[in-house]
Amino acid sequence: MTQTFDEPTFHCVECKDEPAAWRMFWCRGDGDFRKAAHEQPTTSRDLAVRDCLRTKPHYAHHYVERCACSATNPVIAEHRARQEAFRVKRETKPKRGGE
Repeated sequence: MTQTFDEPTFHCVECKDEPAAWRMFWCRGDGDFRKAAHEQPTTSRDLAVRDCLRTKPHYAHHYVERCACSATNPVIAEHRARQEAFRVKRETKPKRGGE
């Protein structure tokens, strides 16, 4: 018998519905400090390689950007609604005794 596993499904395959809608990239740097794509650190192999917006020569680094889905992703919207409900509940909770 062959065992099958359910693949996770996401509304957005780019950010994988990460609650803050951040996408992480690896920039190869620029100028004399630029690295070749094959020099990407092993710990960053699953990240997309994309140049950042820095204009001066710089070393390779990680950076994040908001995913384009952040305003329309229903999974992220639900997460934000739960956070807001918790915040309101916490702020309206009566304080105990001498606190």
